[in-house]
Amino acid sequence: MKKNKQNFLSIGTMSGTSFDAVDVSLIETDGKDKIFPIHQTSLNYTNKEREIYFNKGYRNFKEIKKIIDSKHIKAIKKIIAETKLKKKDIDLISLHGQTLSHNPKQKWTWQYCNSELIKNYFKIKVVSDFRLKDINSGGEGAPLVPIYHYNLVKDTLSDRPIGIINIGGISNITVIDKSEKVYGFDIGPGNGPLDSIIFNRLGANFDNKGNIARSGKVNQKITRDLLITLRNDLSNRTFDRKAIDDLCIEKTKKLSTSSALASLSEVIATIFKEKLKKYALKKIILTGGGRKNLNLVDLLKKKIVSEIIMAEDVGWDGDGLEAQAFAYLGVRSLLGLDITYDTTTGIRTPASGGVLFNVSA
Repeated sequence: MKKNKQNFLSIGTMSGTSFDAVDVSLIETDGKDKIFPIHQTSLNYTNKEREIYFNKGYRNFKEIKKIIDSKHIKAIKKIIAETKLKKKDIDLISLHGQTLSHNPKQKWTWQYCNSELIKNYFKIKVVSDFRLKDINSGGEGAPLVPIYHYNLVKDTLSDRPIGIINIGGISNITVIDKSEKVYGFDIGPGNGPLDSIIFNRLGANFDNKGNIARSGKVNQKITRDLLITLRNDLSNRTFDRKAIDDLCIEKTKKLSTSSALASLSEVIATIFKEKLKKYALKKIILTGGGRKNLNLVDLLKKKIVSEIIMAEDVGWDGDGLEAQAFAYLGVRSLLGLDITYDTTTGIRTPASGGVLFNVSA
């Protein structure tokens, strides 16, 4: 594989809040407007690993760290093998890490992966801790991907205003308006509470295509009460998934599984409608695992007047987009380019970010 001398081959990883898999993407980029996705893969966490993570929590943190580090190493090895590259061909590994805690109100965020271990194992420089500088400079540490979304669409899609929504554990959006101004914020709950209920009650990872939710009945009282509570809690740009999951699980605990999922799906779709109304988006592109929840997607299409399409409809990999974004952000960090802005994280002055773990000569 021959690359432009001014570009970088960068591997990005994404684990996020869901603890379902480590997604890994390889891109070639100059860290500005040249972006060439090359390959994407992922490595799932096993049900046993998920059970240790969700049920034991920090009581067995040593074991959890080992699981996270091992999974990242295997996932990175997998993408290198699948692309038939040598380690010396890779310029950078960009680690998002597993989000263990994100509490913007308390100016606290923690994404874990042992960067030093990864650097030493692969003998490739690593950039991680992307949120740290932003948090310490008055921002909320997220969302970080809007600058990637903007450079991805600016020369390929003309619809404005346009929204790119990632439905992960938490749902977040990048909005690009008619003047090309970029906004980013968390919308509210995404797959998080739905997956937690499925895992806790049925031992499954997710509600396939939203079929269980589709068979349930929406409880109007619980839906109304939950919406009132969430409206009060969703005032920040970013949210703590655990707090939202716990609230949703508590409010729906007396409902059957199907009705709990149906009620929560109604809540999620209603919050989307309320949060997005003022932007009058022409088009919305859905990415992340939640785009596969067809019941939720159908609800969004009923409630929102914007055209809603999938990442694949514009030639993107909806599973790998966030890992691509961090591969891109790692290069921007290496070059000292801004990654957070007042309209995304709330930081007062645009700033770069990330911590570099360099390889000794």
